[in-house]
Amino acid sequence: MQPNNKLENQLEILKMLGILVKLGFALSTALEIMSHKFELTTWIESLEAGNSFYQILNQNRFDKDVLLIFKIGLDSEQFDITIAKAISVLQSKIAKREELSELVKYPLMLIVIGILSLGFVNFFLLPQFEKILTELTVTSRATTALYSIFNLGPYVIVLLLIILIVCGLYVYKLDFDRQLKLFIKIKPLRSLYISIYNQVFVITLCNLLKTNLHLSTVIEVLSEQSENQLLAKEAKQISSGLIEGQFIADCITPVYYDQQLIEIIRVGEQNGMLIYYLESYSKIISTINQTRGKRIIFWIQPIFYSVFGIIILLLYAAIFIPMFSMMDSI
Repeated sequence: MQPNNKLENQLEILKMLGILVKLGFALSTALEIMSHKFELTTWIESLEAGNSFYQILNQNRFDKDVLLIFKIGLDSEQFDITIAKAISVLQSKIAKREELSELVKYPLMLIVIGILSLGFVNFFLLPQFEKILTELTVTSRATTALYSIFNLGPYVIVLLLIILIVCGLYVYKLDFDRQLKLFIKIKPLRSLYISIYNQVFVITLCNLLKTNLHLSTVIEVLSEQSENQLLAKEAKQISSGLIEGQFIADCITPVYYDQQLIEIIRVGEQNGMLIYYLESYSKIISTINQTRGKRIIFWIQPIFYSVFGIIILLLYAAIFIPMFSMMDSI
C-alpha cells in the first residue's frame, strides 16, 4: 500500500508503528516490517540518511497537528507515548470530520436535487408545454411572465455562482491582515471565524501542553508553524508577553477570542491547571460548534422546501392557467 496524506492511512501507519515499538522493535526494524504492507522505501532511506522521524513525516505531508506533536514530543518523552498522542489526535480529527460530513450531506443532497429538478423543468418539461400551447394559440400575460421567470432561473443561478467565485478569488488574493480585517468586520463571518479559531487555538495548545514541555517552548513552536497565520501571530505576541512576565490571558488580542475563553485561561494560569481548563473548554466549544451547525441545517431545510414549493406552484400555474384559458375559449 502506498502511504499518502489521507488521515485514515496516517492513522493506520502510526497504529502499526506504535504496536511494533511497544513490542520493543527499533524504529528502523519496525519500518522494515511495515514495508511488507506499506510502500516505505523512501522512509527507510531517509532514516538511514540521518533524518529524524519528524522530518520523514513532514516529507510525507502528515497532518500538521501530528507534525507538531512529533516535533516537540520526541525530545521530551518516550517515542511510544508520542505515537499514542498522535494517534489520539488523528482519531479525534477523523471523528469530527465524519460528524461534519453527516451534517452537510443532507443539505447538499437537497441542493443537488433542487438544481436537477429545476433543470428538468426548465429545459425539458416547460418547452414541451410551451410548444403545445403555442400550436393551440393559447397564450396569456400570466403564462408569458411565468415562462420568462423559469427561463431566467438558470441564468440567475449561474450569475450568483460567478459572483461567489469572484468574491472568493478576491478574498483569497488578499494578504492575511486584510483577510482578517474583512472577516472581523462582517458580523456573521466574525462570529464563525472566531469560534473556529478559538477551537483550533484551544485544542492545539492543549495537545502540545500534554507533551510536558514548558509553556514558553510550546508557544515558541506555535509561533514558528505556518499552517495557521493568526495562531502564529498571536503566539509571537504571547511569547513576547511571557518574557516580560505576563500571563497568556493578558497577552492575547481580545477581539479574536471569546470572553469566556479569556477568563478560563486566566483562572487556569492562576490555579496552575491550564491544561485541565483548556481540555474542558475544548469539549464545550466543540459542542457549541456542532449545535451551531445543526441549527444552520435546521433553517436550511425549511427554506429549501419553501423555495422548492414556490417553484412547484409556479410550475402548476404555468401549466394549468393556459389550460383553463383554452377551456374557457371552447
